[in-house]
Amino acid sequence: MTQRHKRFYMVLSFALFMIFAIHGSVTLFRSVRSSVTEMEPPEDYYEMDCSNSYDDDGDGDTDCDDSDCSALPECMTMSSSEMEEYSEMDCENSYDDDGDGDTDCDDSDCASDLSCQAGSSSSSSEEYTEVDCENSYDDDGDGDTDCADSDCASDLSCQAGESSSSMMEYTETNCSDGYDDDGDGDTDCDDSDCSSDMSCGEMDSSSSNF
Repeated sequence: MTQRHKRFYMVLSFALFMIFAIHGSVTLFRSVRSSVTEMEPPEDYYEMDCSNSYDDDGDGDTDCDDSDCSALPECMTMSSSEMEEYSEMDCENSYDDDGDGDTDCDDSDCASDLSCQAGSSSSSSEEYTEVDCENSYDDDGDGDTDCADSDCASDLSCQAGESSSSMMEYTETNCSDGYDDDGDGDTDCDDSDCSSDMSCGEMDSSSSNF
């Protein structure tokens, strides 16, 4: 083989090597690019759970940092001016509904809520009354319970222990029930309120026959 032939084969070998090298590089580049493209999330994916500390849609933003979660209450961070349109919707759920930093009864939105009145001062409870004078509970939160509350002054259940002078406005309602209905110390026919009652008149007439 002449020198000329050797040179020709060397050039041909080098050319073939370059062709294969370039083809291999292009193939590798396409493969890598295809892999990266497959890893990129499609546009129809979104953050499915905004509290799982995981980037569900693979866009680089996790939970509340993802714009998909911006409408959820737990992800809202609004300024005080934006908060004015919101209010505490439930004053007993131990949750800051309007996100203003005050929860339930600590929020001024709950100032008029009955559930927040139990521990309030007497001045703020004046508009409320003792609804039950026998439940051993301070219904209006003014510090006075049942009969000790002035709201119960006219309640019959609170009259039993009153003095006779304060009981004069009440009468013995039943003259044969064995009970001192007006709390004046006299029961049934022994009470002057029963003097004109038929059941007490019959007793007097029967006793006078002996």
